Amino acid sequence: MSLHFRKTVLIDLLLLVLVGGIVFFPSLDIYFLSDNVSHILRASESVATRDFRYFRPLAEFSLVADLSLWGMNAFGFHLTNLLLHLTNAILLYLLAGQLMSARFFALTAALLFLLHPVHSLSIFWISGRSDMLCGIFFLLSLSGFIYVDRSGKQWARWGSLAGFLLALFSKEMALSLPLLLLFYVLIFREGTLKNRALDGLRRTLPYWFLLAGYLLFRLWMIGENAFSNEAHQFSGILQLVKNLATYAGLLMVPGGHVEIANIFRAHPNLFLALSLLVLIGGLISLRWVVRDARLLFFCGFILITLLPVIRLMMRWYLYIPSLGFCLAAAYLLQILYRRFNTRQRFNPAYLFAALLFLTYGFFIHQEQQRWWRAGEISRDVSGQIAREAQAQQLDSCLFLNLSSELEEVPVNLYGLETLVNYRLADEFHHERHLKIEPVCYISWQHPEDLDHQQLERLDERSFRISLEATGSFFVFPEHERFHRSRAGIEIGTVLETANYRQIIEQLDLRREVVAVQVDVTNPRIALLYQLDGRVFTLAGNE
Repeated sequence: MSLHFRKTVLIDLLLLVLVGGIVFFPSLDIYFLSDNVSHILRASESVATRDFRYFRPLAEFSLVADLSLWGMNAFGFHLTNLLLHLTNAILLYLLAGQLMSARFFALTAALLFLLHPVHSLSIFWISGRSDMLCGIFFLLSLSGFIYVDRSGKQWARWGSLAGFLLALFSKEMALSLPLLLLFYVLIFREGTLKNRALDGLRRTLPYWFLLAGYLLFRLWMIGENAFSNEAHQFSGILQLVKNLATYAGLLMVPGGHVEIANIFRAHPNLFLALSLLVLIGGLISLRWVVRDARLLFFCGFILITLLPVIRLMMRWYLYIPSLGFCLAAAYLLQILYRRFNTRQRFNPAYLFAALLFLTYGFFIHQEQQRWWRAGEISRDVSGQIAREAQAQQLDSCLFLNLSSELEEVPVNLYGLETLVNYRLADEFHHERHLKIEPVCYISWQHPEDLDHQQLERLDERSFRISLEATGSFFVFPEHERFHRSRAGIEIGTVLETANYRQIIEQLDLRREVVAVQVDVTNPRIALLYQLDGRVFTLAGNE
């Protein structure tokens, strides 16, 4: 870093903390969502028994540490998430300073990363912090490797290797790091391609050995599901193209993702055509990218860190790849900044950067509001269920119409039973355990849709629920073949359990289910349902 750059580092870091604190302060009031409570309690058991479901021990330890410090207080868990995200933004700023001694570039990259709306799931979802933990150690390891490469001080290599190991123990996304380090050597070292490749292999060999040891240890710890499971099977080249295009869209288009997804859901051929166009556009732009070593490294950063998850499509997988995207975007702005960096002219790079910051800030605020509203639904519904369970002395019940998602934010998609029983014990001092079986899961597309569902009682234990007056629809997480694909869902399809029968009555143009009939076949079980913001109980027959 230049001397002038060093003098401004503290100011820039304070600015990052100030902006992050102001923008994300409301997130500290988001209530527990979906599987948050069950994940926290499971993490406590995992640490005690060393039985890690996904073998992410650092993520589990962080939840247990929060539980010890804050108790079951959502504020404390969200504060930790915010601090983790701020740490990643600071580390990216320092990494950018290593790669190019330019304050505008480093600060722009860090602010873009801090405010990027694609990070909402990682920041606002307590269970999503593993990506942020992995990102911290990933960045530390990468920075350490670059420091060794440029200074020749070998003692820092041990710190870099330790960072890599801790990143692996946070999330599997880190296994792309050795390949990224090799790519760094190929791009920035001098000599023939063969000599650079051999030098890169020599320099990264300890990381490959460490990775091999980790994979063997992981195989020993969790067995045949160490590298894949039934939900993660390869589904073909076409799916890879779609996933890559979706990831590119999520990075480049900062908002409107719910609305865009609804359009693509209704017109799947349009999505496929745009996916192919994105791929072709990327291949065409490659000729320009390869002419600039730094830009090539930043674009390679995105693609290499996506490799472990390219066959899957989840927004939170973009947390680490977005580091490369923000570096690339900031670098393009830096090129513009240098071109107009004279005292006689206004530098348009400041205007473009400010517009990006404001756009990102607007959309991340919208995302934060969605999460807060989802948290309020979770708080309200779980509290009302707990009160009904205590008042009626229930041991088990069906819940007819559960809010599973709000604008793609998980509400009670999983873990409702654990959350309600925690509140029964903690707030109501109720010792009996309540078993809850959800019947219909509803994905709300707009908050006002909750007031427009139609619930018709056909007879004593039969109901018709319609979402036709809304843009929302039913989802089926308990039925895997319908949850991941709409194929096979037809009017008249029957989904049946020991306690109820669910009949599909209406599909919309997107082939989403918008009306169902529910027949409760177990007359002895209590039935709870939500209508007009209140939870009602229909007692079972003794």
